[in-house]
Amino acid sequence: MPNFRSSPKTADLLVSFNKFTDSALNPYIIHVWNGIDAREHFAQVQEWNLQIKQRFESEQIEMAFPTQTIHLRAGLKIERGPAAGDFEGGQGGEGRASTYVIFGL
Repeated sequence: MPNFRSSPKTADLLVSFNKFTDSALNPYIIHVWNGIDAREHFAQVQEWNLQIKQRFESEQIEMAFPTQTIHLRAGLKIERGPAAGDFEGGQGGEGRASTYVIFGL
């Protein structure tokens, strides 16, 4: 795992867990950056994120995407609604969240 405190730009660091859910333990990290160069900051955060990803992969820890199974009665009509982003003029489609409308409840 990355050593956040090893960066000379780390002014302060707080790490805890802020929530337990049925399928997740949510880490809560506050990293106070001592500088004003946004590119330098983003480059450092990217490096840390890649180190975390590589460590998870080396330990064979997989990240699950949230899923939900809904069981419906037979005979209901289901139509796919607009994808996320369509409501704001965005381009919906592959890989985007979708809305489903169920008729006959």
